[in-house]
Amino acid sequence: MKKKLLSSLLIVAVLTAASVLPSYADGVTVTNGEAVTVAPDGANSAEDSPDKDNIPAQAEYVAFEGKVSDITDSDGYKRISLENENGGIVGNIKQGTTVIDSKDMSYKKTSDIASGDRLMFIIPGNSPMTASLPPISSSVRAIIIEHDGINVKTAVFDENMTDSENTLKLNIADSTPITHIDGSKVRFTKDDIKNKQCLVTYTVSTRSIPAQTTPLSVMILSGDMSVDPTVDVTVKKTGLRELAESHGYTVEWSANDKPVVIKNKSSEITVVCGSDIITVDGKEEKLESAVSLEESKMMVSADIAVFLNASLK
Repeated sequence: MKKKLLSSLLIVAVLTAASVLPSYADGVTVTNGEAVTVAPDGANSAEDSPDKDNIPAQAEYVAFEGKVSDITDSDGYKRISLENENGGIVGNIKQGTTVIDSKDMSYKKTSDIASGDRLMFIIPGNSPMTASLPPISSSVRAIIIEHDGINVKTAVFDENMTDSENTLKLNIADSTPITHIDGSKVRFTKDDIKNKQCLVTYTVSTRSIPAQTTPLSVMILSGDMSVDPTVDVTVKKTGLRELAESHGYTVEWSANDKPVVIKNKSSEITVVCGSDIITVDGKEEKLESAVSLEESKMMVSADIAVFLNASLK
């Protein structure tokens, strides 16, 4: 009788634990506290599908958002705990992990992260994760620092720049900075976004279906973006005055060899012809290319738009 009772209690305990602990089998990962299926290598691939030509592009990364509840230092890495309404996750962050501020897409260090910050972990979809509570990942590829008023979204965008859930359509402007998670200096265009998983930052959007927005920035997450020597990677430039005025700035110019000052009610940016260093509210920032004078017109690389956008928040 005692043996039967003990066996029954053991079975109940096992079933209860199984209902509480998350299962991280092959091809399953976690995003926003929920399990998301990712096809493991060799399973459910396009090659195995009878309609492989119509298989949509798959996400290579998953995102997990939350507020920093704890940060501790260890040998060679930081241990950052995130919490949200669906649970939490702990990231063992290696030195040199990419940290990006969504406000202006500037690169930061892990030492810039503080308790209470809102972060997004970008994690490869097929990376291992512990079955503990909270789960632990040592494969965080990038960290995005989030801010109020700035939306951050990861999704695969199709040929029409619409995400796979038909909730957001991108209207890419000439001044929209497009980068890649690997830090490649290739000058990307909107064609490089098509059928790729991207991280997008934006503010306002229309109330249509799908909502439409002109993003502040786009970071391509998927695909090999190594430099092809046959491709023209010349940095695209745009007129400084036109770009600044379109963002609500006034332009103060005195001579071609003098600093040009562009400002609005809350920000002041100084630009010098021949230099790739600009001053934004007293802080030096580096552009992708030096400012140049072409046919009596001051030309700047389009990535200056991230600083113009940042001052509007």
